[in-house]
Amino acid sequence: KLPWVLRGGIAVRPVPELEIELSVVWQNWGTLENILLTDVDPALPDTILGPTEFDPDFALPAGLRNTTSLRLGFEYRVSEMLEVRTGGFYENGGMSDGTLNVGLVDPWKTQWGVGASVFPYDSDSPFMNGRLRLDAAAALLFFPTTNVATSNVKQVFADALGNGGEPATVGNGTY
Repeated sequence: KLPWVLRGGIAVRPVPELEIELSVVWQNWGTLENILLTDVDPALPDTILGPTEFDPDFALPAGLRNTTSLRLGFEYRVSEMLEVRTGGFYENGGMSDGTLNVGLVDPWKTQWGVGASVFPYDSDSPFMNGRLRLDAAAALLFFPTTNVATSNVKQVFADALGNGGEPATVGNGTY
């Protein structure tokens, strides 16, 4: 189940050709403390110690937190056939440095994007006049370089042989 998302914003048109939009998006990722896997059947072979029992339901710690992003965009109608747009956002990210790992990286981030829409026009075809739109877009997403030395992320540790022990820390490093 995905968490709640709340969005709100305002769009203004200071002139008919230009639209400016400012919005805020809040996502309730903090409700996903763990990702629960159910009905897992690993099909482990018997070991020299006998059959291995395995709980078919277990949780992978997610450690996510709520995120908020601020977004600003501009769209300009150059002509009847062309619209251009640009915009960006900042988001605080769903993970603290201590929970970053190679399987899930979601630190704070910024993005900048550009795009355009072309509206083909054919005076002989009522189908083409405003009913077809061709879009192109590109974006750059910027993450910080983060050095983690005190990670909370541990190796998945099933201890199928019952030897005990502690799982190794696997989240330290540079992201």
